Amino acid sequence: MAAGARGADGRWLQRLIAMGLSLGIGKRELMEDYYLDEIGAVAEAWNALRRPPAQDAEEAVPPEAFFGGEGERL
Repeated sequence: MAAGARGADGRWLQRLIAMGLSLGIGKRELMEDYYLDEIGAVAEAWNALRRPPAQDAEEAVPPEAFFGGEGERL
């Protein structure tokens, strides 16, 4: 594994603390009040809130919608 990939450089704990701080979770709270498997779920939920799903397709409006009334013809 390359250095820097998934904690191979030994700084995984510092990155975990930095992530917690960005979520508003202090270092002590992170270490004492959360189980390790909870932290991943919290991070996933935070990411889902910050990045809502992208709209893949734009709404298609037929050209007739721009003309008024009972069926003006092109």
